[in-house]
Amino acid sequence: MKKLIQICAVLSLVFAFSIVSAQAQQAVKQYEAKIPFDFNVGQKSYQAGSYVIKISRLASNGVLLSLEDDNKNKLQTVLVSENGDLTRDEPQLLFDVYENQRYLSKIIAQDIGVSIGKRKAEKHNSANKQQPASKVQVGAAAAAHRE
Repeated sequence: MKKLIQICAVLSLVFAFSIVSAQAQQAVKQYEAKIPFDFNVGQKSYQAGSYVIKISRLASNGVLLSLEDDNKNKLQTVLVSENGDLTRDEPQLLFDVYENQRYLSKIIAQDIGVSIGKRKAEKHNSANKQQPASKVQVGAAAAAHRE
């Protein structure tokens, strides 16, 4: 009887993990982007080029953004917040220009919009009520990734 209970428990766990895994795979959105200028995501800098951006919804209602290069090398993963901004057009990457550097600040697509948190320098200036350096938004197009 103990063996039967153990086998049922193991089978239940395998079944539960397969359901969670299948749901997690459906929650990932991929976008291909050709970014024509050097840019930053948080404190990390990247050169102009082609990138794959993956946005994953977590079971805890969080959202992860992963950046990969052309060779499928994972470069960075950051926790982002959903902002509710959507577009009917092609997905858009929005960059803030701050002290002559471009920072990825938002991604807006047809089914999800996310915001990347402020950089330390911006937070510091806001806390000290200093005037930020010129800040404008520039965009780059992205395309939904098809596999």
